[in-house]
Amino acid sequence: KKLKEDLGKETDILIQNLAKKSKSELQEILTQHVKAKQEMTKFSGAQALNQDKIEMFHSFLAKYIKEIEFRIDQA
Repeated sequence: KKLKEDLGKETDILIQNLAKKSKSELQEILTQHVKAKQEMTKFSGAQALNQDKIEMFHSFLAKYIKEIEFRIDQA
C-alpha cells in the first residue's frame, strides 16, 4: 500500500513537471517511457517483482504516458 501511495505521489509530481516541457521534450520523454513500458512487459515473466507490483507499475506508467500524449496533442 505504501508503494502505491509513493508511486501515486511521484506520478503526480512528474505530471506537474510536464507543464514546463516543450513539445520536443515531451516527445522525447514519451519515447523513453514507451520503451520502458515495453521492456517491463517483455521481462514481466522474469518475476523480479510479484505480478501485482508489476501491474501497479504498468498502471502508473500508463497514466504518465497518457498525460504526455495529451500534452503533445495540446501543444
